[in-house]
Amino acid sequence: MLNQPNQPDWIELKIDRHRWMRLVGFLREIPARCRRIHERVIRIERLGDEIAMERERLADDALAVLELLGIAPGGPGSGGDPDGHWLKVKPAKRSGFFDVWVDSDEQPFQLQEQLGEFLLYIARGKAGGPSGLIEYRTDGELLEYIKGNSRSRDPKRYLSNVVNRLRTELRRARHSPDLVQRNSHGVRFAVRKPLP
Repeated sequence: MLNQPNQPDWIELKIDRHRWMRLVGFLREIPARCRRIHERVIRIERLGDEIAMERERLADDALAVLELLGIAPGGPGSGGDPDGHWLKVKPAKRSGFFDVWVDSDEQPFQLQEQLGEFLLYIARGKAGGPSGLIEYRTDGELLEYIKGNSRSRDPKRYLSNVVNRLRTELRRARHSPDLVQRNSHGVRFAVRKPLP
């Protein structure tokens, strides 16, 4: 197109020095602005994790007090299950997915393989934590698990993302996202009997 007769092969841009300097300054500033935005996103994610951990600590403390007082968690009409939740996870017929049943689900919902394997891992914790639920998988255990199952450069951030994605999938399947519990101890799924 540029080689056609009577067609110039360049376009002269008329721009004064002041405008040129402003344009160069703007272009130079973009990487720094992107870094600042990225730092803000990380701070927001950390704050979200801290809030979630505080909520889980409060829930654990409440369960421990109820247990000391001999009061069943949930109580009449609350929909809570004093025996913990029931969970079944198995590979789906569709490759790369897991079928998941929680409590009295008639039909399973599906999780991508990565999330299904993470759910299996946290639901196979040791039996009998302080509240009667399985114990938390510690952050150390989880980071080791992630190193063996992911190429992430930032395992802590990856862990937060996986926990949040799993909670989102539970919500979509009309289950409480709080079934995936995270606090200063680590992460667990709220069942009393660990998966085999």
